[in-house]
Amino acid sequence: MPCPLYRGCRPGRRVVVGRRRASAAGGAAAELREGNDDYADFYCATIEWEWGDGTYSENTSDCNPYEAGKSTIQRRFSAEHIFRQGGVYRIVFRLKQKTRSVGSAITNVQVRSGAGEGFGR
Repeated sequence: MPCPLYRGCRPGRRVVVGRRRASAAGGAAAELREGNDDYADFYCATIEWEWGDGTYSENTSDCNPYEAGKSTIQRRFSAEHIFRQGGVYRIVFRLKQKTRSVGSAITNVQVRSGAGEGFGR
């Protein structure tokens, strides 16, 4: 089965991103489906969200050293973001090990016009 959702994809490992709401205060959720729970590349990865409006969010965890067969990967991720203007935004979710991208997925969201116009100014 092909895995077009992320670079370096191997059968049995898939990243899916979905949107939660399309308003000024939007959010996204990502879920790792299939594959082994102890996949080393996804263990304790840095999480990066590219919001499509020129901003990024990043989260890094402090984890115990990886142990094959014992360490487990996180499978669900979510983040909130405030969009300042209505429009269509391309959200990119990335899993990174140091500077290397080990997984990613993309989705588009449409934010209603006027929902966040001038918000926070």
